[in-house]
Amino acid sequence: MEKDKNNNQEKKHQHNKKENLFQKYGVLFAVFILILIFTFSFALISDLLKQEKQNEEFFQGILFYSNTKKPSLLLAQIAERKLFLISPEFTKESSYLNSQMSDAIVRFTVVLTYLGKSTIILGRVTEGNDVNYCYTNEGDVLTGKELDKNECLAYLDNNSYVKILIEKPNNKQSKIRVEEGLIEIKPKSEHDISQLSHLVLRKLFNENADLAIEASNKKAEGLIR
Repeated sequence: MEKDKNNNQEKKHQHNKKENLFQKYGVLFAVFILILIFTFSFALISDLLKQEKQNEEFFQGILFYSNTKKPSLLLAQIAERKLFLISPEFTKESSYLNSQMSDAIVRFTVVLTYLGKSTIILGRVTEGNDVNYCYTNEGDVLTGKELDKNECLAYLDNNSYVKILIEKPNNKQSKIRVEEGLIEIKPKSEHDISQLSHLVLRKLFNENADLAIEASNKKAEGLIR
């Protein structure tokens, strides 16, 4: 009887010892797993941040950024394309904003036409962040056509041409996003639209952009005289 009692106590002692070992090393194992997870997450975040920085460039103090490649590389590819869609964003609330968008249209059209590019104008009329309808010249300066929302979105979904989107001011800083077949101009204010448009043209076509504008101005002066 006494022997059985001693055996039971011994078994209980060994069981408690195993539980204590499990608790001790179980906690260590859990801590080890957490450290591995933290290390992996930190490395992943660091790599993503490094990649993001690699796809950012500043030109004349303006941020050019991309989700894929260096903006300068993408701009060089875009400059070789032949068909461009210029799509500024108009609003019913601000005539000054609309006038700045119209000036940007003229600037892009003058340079692109001078360089032998084909251009289509697609003016988006928006309310908030939604497109209500669009106006397009369908590539003909003598044409003007209103498109409903679905027709407008179909133009924007077409990847056969480079899309240059000029957005309404809604940013803490002026910046320009560049992807394959896409340039998105995001001004801080209405006053930045002209500067950003000219900067994009300069980055695309270098001094040829200035030559195109100069030639257009001389032609206009000749017509006035």
